[in-house]
Amino acid sequence: MTMGLLSAAEPSVVVKITGTIKTNGKITRLVAVDREWADVLKTSRKNVKAGDDSFVYEGQVNGATFTVEGLLPGRSYDLIVWTENAGGGGEKTRWEGVCMDYHREILPDMELTADDKKWLEDFVKDVPAFMDKARVLHMAADHKHATLLVELMRTREFHSDKGGELIYRVELWYFENLFGGWAKDNNTEKVLARVRGKPETFERNWQFLPSLGGIVAGEKVEVTLPEKADARNGLAGGVVK
Repeated sequence: MTMGLLSAAEPSVVVKITGTIKTNGKITRLVAVDREWADVLKTSRKNVKAGDDSFVYEGQVNGATFTVEGLLPGRSYDLIVWTENAGGGGEKTRWEGVCMDYHREILPDMELTADDKKWLEDFVKDVPAFMDKARVLHMAADHKHATLLVELMRTREFHSDKGGELIYRVELWYFENLFGGWAKDNNTEKVLARVRGKPETFERNWQFLPSLGGIVAGEKVEVTLPEKADARNGLAGGVVK
């Protein structure tokens, strides 16, 4: 849905997202993010700022239930949830939603084959780039279209490196199988996270989950978080060079 500018005389319609998030930890904070308009540098910070001009909306949490109000209808939001280990030790995890929908409307095709999956994973791993590490965190695909959540890291020295710094990015890449061969869609990437700094300044456990992404305002959500952070979903236990 395309949102036009509202005139001063035209009242805006707001809706909310409500739901339940089951976790073996304690939810300490929850926000909803409008990815189309939010600044990725601001949403990548440990202390994500909420406010009218940030397109980050603070949620109200009561145990396992939550409500995020003041949202625009017809728009899609990703949730970011912070939890703390209830078993002691104070281990914190950031669970970040990601929408794995293809970047445009498509017709379903045959199922993804093992050869398709291998080609896509090898493409990400082998692509020459400024980043020296790349891997697929999540994949949503059929035999003709694919959405990949890709983790990228620069661990080698780089220009203006202040010493021991890393660059960390998480992006959505889109692919199409045309005439029997896969090709990456040009200029359609979406950056979800972008951080530069020393490893100790990064979120220790930063997990990316499709189950928390692509939520349309007005929907009711029911999600169960994994028992613990898993390196297959992002950072788990800190940045590993």
